[in-house]
Amino acid sequence: MGVMYYILSPFSWLLNFFYSFTDSYGISLILFALVIKIILFPLTIKGKKGMIQMNLLSGKMQQLQKQYGKDRERYNLEVQKLYEREHVNPMGGCLPMLLTMLVLFGFLGVVYYPVHYIFGVSNEAVKAACEAIGLATTNTSTMQTALIQAIHNGASIDPSIISASVVAEIQNFNTSFFGMDMCDVPGFHLTPIAIFPAIATVTMFVSYFITQKLSGMAA
Repeated sequence: MGVMYYILSPFSWLLNFFYSFTDSYGISLILFALVIKIILFPLTIKGKKGMIQMNLLSGKMQQLQKQYGKDRERYNLEVQKLYEREHVNPMGGCLPMLLTMLVLFGFLGVVYYPVHYIFGVSNEAVKAACEAIGLATTNTSTMQTALIQAIHNGASIDPSIISASVVAEIQNFNTSFFGMDMCDVPGFHLTPIAIFPAIATVTMFVSYFITQKLSGMAA
C-alpha cells in the first residue's frame, strides 16, 4: 500500500466503524460526514473570523495605499504596524483553511475509493478486476463503485486478482439507502441519488451567504 493509504487510514477506520453497527453504507456516510463537519467546525469559524478581520481592515489599508503607495518599503512597514495595532494575523485564516482542505481530502479519498480504503484492495487490482469482467471505465473513482455494483450483480472475480474472502465482503456490502444505490453515479440524467450533490450545492451557497452577512454585520 502507498503512503496515502496509511495517511487516510483513520478516515477509513472511522467509516468502517460506523458501518460495523449500522450495516448501511448510506447511514455510515451521513455519520461520517457529520463527524468530519464537527471536526472542521472550529477551523471553519477561525478561518471565517480571520477573513472578517481582514475585511474590516480593508478601508485602512486602502488609506495606507493612498499615502504610501509609491514607497513600497514604507507601505509594507505601515501595514505591518497596522496588523500589530489591530492584533490581526494576515495568515490567520490560511492555516485553518489549509487544515480544512487536508481533512476534506481525506474524506473524499475514502468516499471516492471505497474498495481501496474500506476493503484494502490496491487500485491496480481494482483496475485488473474491472478489465477482467469487461467493465469499461477510465475514471478511477467510478471504477471502484462500478466494481462493487458488478459484484453485487453476480460478477465473478478471479481469486488471483481479489481474494474470494474480500469479494464475499463486497457482496455483503450494503449500499442500499431508501431505495437508492449509493454506488450510483449521477450524470446528466435525473436519478434519485442526484439529490445529494444538489443538497451539497445548496449548503455551499447558504454557507457563503451567511458568511457574507456576518462580514457585513461585523463591518
